[in-house]
Amino acid sequence: MAMSTLDSSRVFARWEDVHVAVNIPHYARPTKKLSRHYINDTQAASLEASVAVAWTPADEELLWDMAQVGCPPDSPARNDSRASNPSSPHDAPNGLPYSSFRGYVQNVTSAKDLCHRLSLHEIHGVFKDSLYLSATHQLMPIFGGIKLPLSNDILIPSAAHIAASLESDTPLNAMQKNKPFEDKSSVMVWHGVRRERNVNSTHDHQERFVATLDTATVRELEMRPEMIDNGLNLAYTAYKQYRDMATDRADIATWLGHVASVELTDPPCIASECEHGHRIYKSTHHATMEQQLKYKLLADIDGESPSSRFHDILRSTSAPVKATIFNEWHDSRLIPWLHYIPMDPSFIDVYGILDYFLGNGKVFRAEDGKRAIYGAHEEAAHKIAVEGKKWADKVLRAEDMQVYTLRLLLEYARLYNDNRTRSG
Repeated sequence: MAMSTLDSSRVFARWEDVHVAVNIPHYARPTKKLSRHYINDTQAASLEASVAVAWTPADEELLWDMAQVGCPPDSPARNDSRASNPSSPHDAPNGLPYSSFRGYVQNVTSAKDLCHRLSLHEIHGVFKDSLYLSATHQLMPIFGGIKLPLSNDILIPSAAHIAASLESDTPLNAMQKNKPFEDKSSVMVWHGVRRERNVNSTHDHQERFVATLDTATVRELEMRPEMIDNGLNLAYTAYKQYRDMATDRADIATWLGHVASVELTDPPCIASECEHGHRIYKSTHHATMEQQLKYKLLADIDGESPSSRFHDILRSTSAPVKATIFNEWHDSRLIPWLHYIPMDPSFIDVYGILDYFLGNGKVFRAEDGKRAIYGAHEEAAHKIAVEGKKWADKVLRAEDMQVYTLRLLLEYARLYNDNRTRSG
């Protein structure tokens, strides 16, 4: 079995090759005996040496140039070359996201459709990076923990997730100190560390997320709108649309100070030497998971790959707010708006999500004497937190991942069996 142990897609087959392969009639598919081609560990020193595959070496090509061949020939992104220039200005999305419902995610697959959403490969930093590992355009079975929608790797639970589920305690014993939802602060929090391969800040999605929710940045934008034209990496369409409709929140920066806490650490430059580093980056140490569990909404966004803490958030009593362009093994089993709050990868809907679930951040006492917030729908967020935790507790256990892997390997073994056309 070929395994990719790092979080990186390895197989990017051309759309035409996949289309031909899946449309071969069952009776016409090859029936040659595969057992004569089996190899063992001693017959090959590496994956590259064990199969006749043309590999593109790591760092030789941008990820997007490798991936876009997976789009249909008539799709907008198939021949789009803007992402090939890492230093080009990012193309901010205009209007509501593709296939959304009034601007909110209604189909997670469509939300990360890289072939029809040209802006995604412009505003998500990983596409400006070069290949992390060698990759190929040829169809071959490689198992891995994550994949892009355009890659053809076979998904299995990642080793990190299995190892974490086998441990008796979660990281830092954080879950043992998990408060009930109603006792948490009515804030959405995300504190993260800068991506290691972030080489161009104007396209980085993490910096875009922080700038969109950072009080100081938004306040400066309200005073100096020309900042957008000067390369500020911010979800401006989200800001503008929300600004136009928020009649009761004229000061968006102050409102964000009540409902959001975001930080990005490990700046690429010294604050005194670059305005960008001074504006976006905060403390040198981000909040621990235990500290973040004190808040009702926990945001989860990509780094170089999907966030490794999503499972921890699901197991907590906070409501997850997730934005990603990657696929994982459990995606088809997760139900958006029931187990978690889906956020568009462009973050265009982040203000609306905050507005709906957390209101205007101003606390008052309801008629029954209970604490409440104007405009908030915290009971909906509470329900999502409860359902997500219930799902995680019965689907993300070590034995659940082992059963999934076993069933996948049984099918894999059947396909490699010389009697595969008559078995299963």
